[in-house]
Amino acid sequence: MKEFKNFDGLVVFIINHFSKVFKNHAILKGGMVLKLLGSPRFTNDIDYVFTPFKSKKDIKDLIYNELYKIFQKKIKYQIHSTCIRYYIEQSGIKLQIEVNTELECSSIDLSTFELASKNNQKSSIIRVMSYDIALSHKLGAWNERNLYRDLYDAYFMFSILNEYPNFDILNSRLNKVKIKNKTIKMSLFDFIEKLKKTVYNLNYKNLSLELQDSMPEEVLIGLDKKIKIGISKLIDYLEKQQL
Repeated sequence: MKEFKNFDGLVVFIINHFSKVFKNHAILKGGMVLKLLGSPRFTNDIDYVFTPFKSKKDIKDLIYNELYKIFQKKIKYQIHSTCIRYYIEQSGIKLQIEVNTELECSSIDLSTFELASKNNQKSSIIRVMSYDIALSHKLGAWNERNLYRDLYDAYFMFSILNEYPNFDILNSRLNKVKIKNKTIKMSLFDFIEKLKKTVYNLNYKNLSLELQDSMPEEVLIGLDKKIKIGISKLIDYLEKQQL
């Protein structure tokens, strides 16, 4: 059975292994992609899109069997309406892998070199969701969940990675906003107004209450100002697209 000394060692091993076994069918997304790109925000799960598959049932056993080969023990999992979640616990390290399926998903190459080298592992070239699409989904997720971690990730992609949202994806998210078991349609104007209100009310206290367990204090101090500036520039960009 493979043993791991820390969380990052387990994470980078699985990411590299999935890339080797499933190749371009396994597309990494979410906070772990940003971690590979230098984001300091901690995340305890690995998010994947598997393509080209119509149903979660098509990949459920493929992933389970591969995880079983690695850990040589039963892997817990749950099937939800939008994804499958696999739960791993190894040497006291807990990790969640969340997987959904799409017929297609635009993706690009990314290296695991920095995280792999820090954990004495070989690096891999993996496939990750295209950043413009990821940013649009992150904005859509923030709109539904109202979490500051989503707003931070959007800030990171826009201000640090210099990425812009894909409007086809953003509009599709706004056309089907899921809130409290209801699906509503939201205009870009209303979305922008909601962003403005959130940025106006953002401060260190409410930001740190949510992110204090996933970011070092030295990163959190002043981060509210940086997010205000970055998201305000994103708002300006979105407003120009309405003209």
